Amino acid sequence: MTLEKKKGRKKNGDETFRQHTKGNSDNIIKKCKSIFFRNLLEFVNRFINNNKIKFYKLSYNDNVKNLKKDDEIIKLEMTLKKILSLTKKI
Repeated sequence: MTLEKKKGRKKNGDETFRQHTKGNSDNIIKKCKSIFFRNLLEFVNRFINNNKIKFYKLSYNDNVKNLKKDDEIIKLEMTLKKILSLTKKI
């Protein structure tokens, strides 16, 4: 009798160990980045408080999901103006 791994969600009471969870470093980094970008846009839009000018959400796949070290270093050196210019109208 071989133990096969079943695909999908764990059942209640299943005590097997899963390797990738929401506490892993990549998931925590993605969550922090998404909160940062969301709060940044909200702050700037409130600060401007103008109906004609409004910044839209940043692309999740381009900015949050991308975890390459070189891209992150480039973003750390960007000014707020350059970061906000990455927004796309949704």
